[in-house]
Amino acid sequence: MPSKRTDEHGANVGPVMPERPVQQAWIRQMGPSPEQEEAARAAADEDAMQRKAGKAVQSKVEEAIYSRYTNMMTAFKRIDLDNSGTITKEEIGRVLKLWGLPVDKDTLEGLMKTCD
Repeated sequence: MPSKRTDEHGANVGPVMPERPVQQAWIRQMGPSPEQEEAARAAADEDAMQRKAGKAVQSKVEEAIYSRYTNMMTAFKRIDLDNSGTITKEEIGRVLKLWGLPVDKDTLEGLMKTCD
């Protein structure tokens, strides 16, 4: 049986619990694992590259929109084919291809992140 614990005045404060070593590495560790940190860095790098690609094509997209439409609401309605009130990546990709501005998946993703 564990011995009794006392405070500085000698009063009983409960049993002394035996120390047990922590077996699981995830309990001993504080914060994200090295693998989690690397995955987060890789995701941030990919996000930055996509945004950069999106910004590079953004001015061309703006020019294409303004050359075709005088009213942004009209442009939005023409691009939003399913009338959902939102423009999806697929709708943007389709219209850019029609306008002669085909973009790859990463550039399209970056454009969406830039505009969101």
